[in-house]
Amino acid sequence: MEFRFQDGTKLILDEGVDVAKFLANRGAPQAAEVKKIFDAHDYNLQVVPGSFLKIFTLDAKEIHELSLVLEEIDTLGLKEIFEANLNVQVFKRVFLERVKKCLDEGIPFVNSDHTFVRSLYNSNDFASFISTMPSQEKNVEAANLDEEDNMVKAEIIKELGMINESNDDPTLTFVISSIIANLDGVILSDNKAYRTMGVRHLIENALQGISLDPVMQSVVDTKILVNFPLEPNMERGI
Repeated sequence: MEFRFQDGTKLILDEGVDVAKFLANRGAPQAAEVKKIFDAHDYNLQVVPGSFLKIFTLDAKEIHELSLVLEEIDTLGLKEIFEANLNVQVFKRVFLERVKKCLDEGIPFVNSDHTFVRSLYNSNDFASFISTMPSQEKNVEAANLDEEDNMVKAEIIKELGMINESNDDPTLTFVISSIIANLDGVILSDNKAYRTMGVRHLIENALQGISLDPVMQSVVDTKILVNFPLEPNMERGI
């Protein structure tokens, strides 16, 4: 069903949504500006949940924060994951900071059904979640990645993002988020072996310690590793 804001901005709501419950959002004065920001980052907002309409009521200051959050999500290579979770809360700075905390500590933050783990939505639950997770071995903080390391990381994340975008597979999204969460640690401990070995082994190392069932392993082999071939010298066993 179509929902039209007073400024003329139109959206289609998920099937079965009771429009009457969300009429209070119709008067949003800058709905068009909010949609413009999402469009600039290529978010698909053709059909949205009714609860997502509230994000179009943001004021100027909140719209500026949203723009910065979307830019950082792009930089982290997580746009497809956020796009699959159209919820007002996930586009708040505090939520993104929790996701970044998970990335820094090597903690997977996406369920196999494409959703964010529930603990990200509440500060107390998140603190408890972090404290009970087994610590991942990380040599130093991400800030110690040098320029070359960061370039390698960016290329890997870019490739993983394209893989995820071209496959509508929640299991793939879960595996990719797990890889991204562990990238800093494996790149730091690699001591630039990627210069001669390529980056495939970085992907494999990032998956160490993650329990992969047969379906996940198949996803890794057929959708991820095939895009990160072995270097020629490695294929010859040299």
